[in-house]
Order: sequence, then structure tokens, then C-alpha cells
Amino acid sequence: MAHASREIPVGCADTFHRRVHPPERVDRPAETSCATCVFTVLTSPDFGVFTSTAADARIVPANGAHIGLVVAVDHGLLVPVIHDVGRLSLAEIARRREDCVDRSLKGKLKREEVEGATISISNLGAEGPDRFTAIINPPQSAILAVGRQRDCVVAREGAVVVRPVSDLTLTVDHRVADGRLAAQFLAHLVAILEGRDWRLQ
Repeated sequence: MAHASREIPVGCADTFHRRVHPPERVDRPAETSCATCVFTVLTSPDFGVFTSTAADARIVPANGAHIGLVVAVDHGLLVPVIHDVGRLSLAEIARRREDCVDRSLKGKLKREEVEGATISISNLGAEGPDRFTAIINPPQSAILAVGRQRDCVVAREGAVVVRPVSDLTLTVDHRVADGRLAAQFLAHLVAILEGRDWRLQ
């Protein structure tokens, strides 16, 4: 396995979230915005390898970008999947994410809605750790862990300020990608969050 981590300012996630979502739906912006951005990064040909799965010594290309969302339920975890995200606008991806999470909590998912993911996103919520490394669910190629939002003292324009941040940790299967590509994936994701590469449709 290979790992890469980056810190993101939650203020950027707030701004991105408001641009993609209706104003009344700004809940857990870091988690939701990261999920939406991952879908966007996966549409780049530079990161197409993350739409593959690893089976023994073989890399099996998927027929699209299919993303799992790790959801904690009463008796464990469910991972609903949003299929073919490359065909969706960011707003539609965000709506489908919210619907998947809601139906997971209500036990209303269909079997085909928990199959076929090539990469997943995990968030342990406000009570979770600052940073954690999630375990890949085989045969998926990678999993992104989103740490809890916390206040951090940083230097900004010559002044010391407090800003909310969240840590991202990407774990990849070394048969599919290496740490360098994982780091590039995160850099691209952060660029989108910070507004340097918004590709809203």
C-alpha cells in the first residue's frame, strides 16, 4: 500500500460547497465537497488508473468511474456506490451522494447500489480523529479518509490566524498506483477545492 496526506482549509470547502449545492444544504462541507471533488478528479485522464480494480496480479479497468461512500449504520458499515460519475454534473453528483447516504441510513439500498466501486471515501464525523488511514476494500484501487474539522493556528499574509482545517489521507493499492501518483491526485483535489480548477458543468 502507498499513502499520501494533505491538509485543506475548510473555508475553501465551504465556498466550493455553496457553489455546487443549494444554499440551504451546507452540512458537513468538507466531507461533501471532497466527495464531489474526487468524482471530478477521476474524470481526468491522468488519474484513470483509479477507475481500475486489482485482482491478484491483474489490473482490471472498470467501465467507468464508480465511487463508494462509506456510511456508518446501526450494525456496521455500508458502502453505497455512485456509478458512472463522469457522465454527471457536479450538482447531480452531490444530489446522488446525499440520496445514497440517506437511503443507507434507512436501510433502503438495492443490491446493485453497493457493488462495483473502484475507490471509496470514508469520514468518521465530528467525533472522529484529526487524521486516519482507512483500509482499502478489495478489489478497489484506493480509499480517501477525511479527518474531522478542527481549528489550527497558521501564518497567513504575515499574521498568525486560526482557521478550520481537515486532513485528507489517500491510501492506494501499490499494484494500481504508487505514492507519487497518490500525491498528485490529492494536489489536484485540493486545487479544485481552492478554486484553481473548478470544472462545474
